Amino acid sequence: MERQEAIDLLAEGRSGAIAVATMQSIYPWHQAEQAEYLHIDASQCMGSAASIGLGLAMARPDKRVMVLDGDGSLLMQLGS
Repeated sequence: MERQEAIDLLAEGRSGAIAVATMQSIYPWHQAEQAEYLHIDASQCMGSAASIGLGLAMARPDKRVMVLDGDGSLLMQLGS
């Protein structure tokens, strides 16, 4: 499966969730037209998307939060 196909599937099931995209997932997320509502581009903070997503989920327990992170970004701050 190509990256854009996976992103498109996630976009279909999003249903109002807050989305945090980082690094290589940012452009495909924009291509899927998902970057206009409840969206954060975490482009300059490699490794922090999971922490941002956790903070959003704790602040807004009424909303679902999706984090689109890559393996390298996740490993940058896996302990957080």
